[in-house]
Amino acid sequence: MYGRIFACLLVLFGVRSTVCSLPCDYIDSVNITDGERLPNDEIRHNGVIYNKTYYRMIDYEYEDFATKKYVPNYIRGCLCAVRICVRLCCGEREYLGKKCTHTDDYLPVVVNVSATETIDLRNHSLYGFLYGKPCEQVYELLPEESSVDEWSIARTKTSGMNVDEVYLIFIP
Repeated sequence: MYGRIFACLLVLFGVRSTVCSLPCDYIDSVNITDGERLPNDEIRHNGVIYNKTYYRMIDYEYEDFATKKYVPNYIRGCLCAVRICVRLCCGEREYLGKKCTHTDDYLPVVVNVSATETIDLRNHSLYGFLYGKPCEQVYELLPEESSVDEWSIARTKTSGMNVDEVYLIFIP
């Protein structure tokens, strides 16, 4: 009896369900509403193509990645499902000093893949960037002072069907 009363109260006071849930964690996704619609129901946004499996129309967002807030419907794509995610604390046209600072300059993300080769991850199709993600626990990496802060990127070959395919992986 109490269960029925509780269910009725929930209905009366407007329990709201989302339009559709994402196939990934919200924090691993981006708003792709303004992306280009392709003929096969795919969406191209910032050079990344999302098929129907990796995007959904939703009606919520998170304030400070903690508090769910309902908003008008929009399309969100799972970037980390289609690219290797690189998380940057600041916005797309910002860099992190003591705080996020705006710039109109191109900001490369250059890493060493060997002693003689560097690449800009922004120009590499394996990587996608998530901007403005929560970074309260971030600290500056100082590899010259601590070996724990040293990161490098390495090339590896797969042993699967495409033996010549090359992947780049981060190694702490």
